[in-house]
Amino acid sequence: MVATLKELVGKRIKIVRKRCNLTQEKLAELIDIGTRQISRLECGGNFPSHQTFEKLSKVLNVETMEFFNFEDMDIAETQLEKPKMPAISG
Repeated sequence: MVATLKELVGKRIKIVRKRCNLTQEKLAELIDIGTRQISRLECGGNFPSHQTFEKLSKVLNVETMEFFNFEDMDIAETQLEKPKMPAISG
């Protein structure tokens, strides 16, 4: 299965959150967003805003780029979905 960037970043957020022994509820409280929003971020339904990335980085004590570090993830999970190009007729 090919993952989107939103899904990969979401998985990284979840990995980092769990390393910090935080629940979704506690993380949501610490960065002042709803628990449902955390769930959507981790599932790849939403992409974090710049402001949310900053809050996550501060609370989880990591650089923002850590959320884009896919090296310790399964290779199958890190294959990005190729954008669909419109057909060119002519």
